[in-house]
Amino acid sequence: MSKSALFLFCLGSFTLLFGAEDYAQAVRYYEKKAYEKAFPLILKEAQKENRAAQYRLALMYENGYGIQADSEQAMQWYKRAAARFEYMQREAREEENASVLSHIIKQFGNDSIQRGNE
Repeated sequence: MSKSALFLFCLGSFTLLFGAEDYAQAVRYYEKKAYEKAFPLILKEAQKENRAAQYRLALMYENGYGIQADSEQAMQWYKRAAARFEYMQREAREEENASVLSHIIKQFGNDSIQRGNE
């Protein structure tokens, strides 16, 4: 499984786990190509900063699924989804860096960090 596919799977799972039943229903509609039913539910979740919904909404605007195709709206939603993803990546990197730093200090002591800065 590619990293992007794994990310989308995890993102979708995260969304479903945290009480977005409307969004789960929207995804079912979308998968059945009932776009007119999916659109308002996906829009509602996208406005709540749900990255998966923002991405799916961009696809809908781009391809005219359940709504008239609108490349400007599609680009706006793609950008919002990407911005949220970029923030998540930065946050994950910061957590990973802190974890690595903690591991180095445990292994080699605090002096190893200070010596590296001299």
